Amino acid sequence: GGARSELNKIRAAVVKFGALYGKWESFHALSKKMGERIRELSRSGWLRGPSRPHVTPEVRQATLDRLKDLDARAEARTGQPRGYALALELQKEASLRSIEATDRFNRGMLLGLDGDKGRIGILGKGGRIRTALSSKDLYGRLERHFERSGAEALESRRGYQAALRRATLAVGGHATGSHAHRRTSAVELKNDKYQDHLKKGETTKEA
Repeated sequence: GGARSELNKIRAAVVKFGALYGKWESFHALSKKMGERIRELSRSGWLRGPSRPHVTPEVRQATLDRLKDLDARAEARTGQPRGYALALELQKEASLRSIEATDRFNRGMLLGLDGDKGRIGILGKGGRIRTALSSKDLYGRLERHFERSGAEALESRRGYQAALRRATLAVGGHATGSHAHRRTSAVELKNDKYQDHLKKGETTKEA
């Protein structure tokens, strides 16, 4: 009844202990044997796999619609544009982490149009910069948002996560973390690219 992830944490701790104890090679060998046994037990069903919260595309769209409505109400009340729905759209289209779509996303991340797509910069882990594509429509709305708000960042990560949680629960969703929304987007992106490769005549293995 144990979880695979918990046993793998213990396995990693074994290697670290071996390094501190001066016996890295023998403890590493033990860790490899443990890993093989964990995989064997997992395949046979004796160990639970990782629990991954899931958001369906339908729930995500309903959550997005709700955030758009709430953003519009907040702006009517305060006179200040709010970007919670835009942050979720960034996660949807470019599979960004929540912090990449909020605190770290500023006007300088809008890198210009590339045909019918917008190029955006992403400040990721370790300060690394990468680029991604968004729809031209979302890119234009992001530009207009920064022009109107004058804000340094698109939104506060903490505020966005709280709003996303409430909106997801309100529309009947159960997985309330932003990472679950991101995972759904990543799977959709992978499936779309896979189908594109198949249409080009590639085999399933090549795709």
